Amino acid sequence: MDRSEEFNIRLNRRRLLERGAMAGAGLIVVPSLLAACGGGSATTDGGATGAMSTAANTETTSGAPTAGGVFRAAISDAGPTETLDPHAIASVVDQYRAFNLYDRLAETQIDGTVKPHLAESIEAADDTSTTWIVKLRSGVTFHDGSPLTAADVLWSFRRIGGDPKAPYFASVDPYIDVATSSVKDDLTVEFVLKAPYGNFQWFLSQKPLFILKDGTKDIADPASVVGTGPFKLESFEPGQKTVMTRFDGYFLAPEPYFDAVELIQIAKEQQKAALLAGQIDGTENFDVIAQALELEGNAAAALFRVPGANPPQFNMRMDVAPFDDPKVREAMKLSIDREQMMSLLFQDQATLANDLHGPSFPSYNADLPQRAYDPEKAKALLKEAGKEGLTVELVTGLYPDAAQAFAQQAKASGITINLKKIPQADVYNTDLYYLKVPFGETYWGNDSFEYIAPMAYFKDGPYNETRWNDPAWEKEFIAASAVADDAERNARYQELQGPLWENGGEIIFNWGDGLFAGKPTIQGVQPRIGFIWNDLRFREMWYQA
Repeated sequence: MDRSEEFNIRLNRRRLLERGAMAGAGLIVVPSLLAACGGGSATTDGGATGAMSTAANTETTSGAPTAGGVFRAAISDAGPTETLDPHAIASVVDQYRAFNLYDRLAETQIDGTVKPHLAESIEAADDTSTTWIVKLRSGVTFHDGSPLTAADVLWSFRRIGGDPKAPYFASVDPYIDVATSSVKDDLTVEFVLKAPYGNFQWFLSQKPLFILKDGTKDIADPASVVGTGPFKLESFEPGQKTVMTRFDGYFLAPEPYFDAVELIQIAKEQQKAALLAGQIDGTENFDVIAQALELEGNAAAALFRVPGANPPQFNMRMDVAPFDDPKVREAMKLSIDREQMMSLLFQDQATLANDLHGPSFPSYNADLPQRAYDPEKAKALLKEAGKEGLTVELVTGLYPDAAQAFAQQAKASGITINLKKIPQADVYNTDLYYLKVPFGETYWGNDSFEYIAPMAYFKDGPYNETRWNDPAWEKEFIAASAVADDAERNARYQELQGPLWENGGEIIFNWGDGLFAGKPTIQGVQPRIGFIWNDLRFREMWYQA
């Protein structure tokens, strides 16, 4: 395996892990987790919905936006591997920068829908959904004053999808024929696809499909960073600090409102103290919810929330014993106490999950029965399968506390779960564990079914962690993706989730909320799907006058 292949396998998986969640997401646990596991199931009364109004704001907006001020955001993963290249982002801090220095053709909205951003319109050229016409907004300029053109857009997509060694080649090449796509005029690009795609507008909103200037090659120093984003790069100290200043020529004026945004390296465990001491204005998410809740009633800080951004997940490989038996897989799903997990792991700052991805999106099938803890039914299934007294090994590095809780809960079903604890850094090591172990963990964040499916459920998908293998199902998914009508396409996606729910190898039991904190005068924070701070849209935030 050469270096570029290794980058694509490991760093792209890390990008996927980070994409759908908030910055630096980890399992949120309470210190007394295991001591509490012996009790019965926790009630969901007064759970996520009730807690949301008291524990954290889902939206903070008071009065008209005001301009001015510097927002100092803490980040914890700065270091020597940071990059200024938006087409090579691998860490969270890289994304903090890219989202504010550059723009994409389309953007996800608060409700999960997608609208054109740099684009004025994104329309299919005919009813085959294989050719799409993108017309750009007029009057958009780069930080150096030059106008955004169709040539810039085509160059950017060829930069990503025209070189197999490019870090995110796989994000473009399977879908867009970048060689055949062309510029029609200064503000029009014709994208030629390799297969029909009914919701191409959504495709164009994906990260890291940022638009660069035509001819941009290496982006190695601050002077080479020229985007259309709301902020310009002022200074960059890897491992220490990034300063971005307001771009007065931004096409969505009066945004941005802050004069500048500073990204300051501070260890996660020190961010709360730094906020209360006035050294920063905003933290990353809290890894321990109890620490976040200690800020309730503190006049020096406000809590904010990203609903459902933290979903732990256990995976069973369907191609190896004992998980090649659907009765065993069902028994495992019935042996985890989802309500108790929600209380123990998230202090009810969560909602129940149902072994499927994407509950925040229109494509999610909410009509399937909610799985519940049923050890007696699990016992019966194992008896039918001839697997009474089942013993399995769970490899855990991301969620060791959740794994221990699961092991205790599964005893009621007659299942013994032995834990093999590994370093977190090894979880996605493809040479040792990732895609290899029969029973392990992963993390996708709150992303849509249609985004995850081709990577996780296609036979040859790069992240087929459960070894789902159903050629007819794949064919139906491809056919559904080609449907142009949103309602029809989502209905077909929902139908496809039925077999996954019934026979799949994923155990997704809770959708934990992400909590983060900031100065109480911060306004404009909304519960967007994705990262903290409005999916890193600092341009929408301001300080109360």
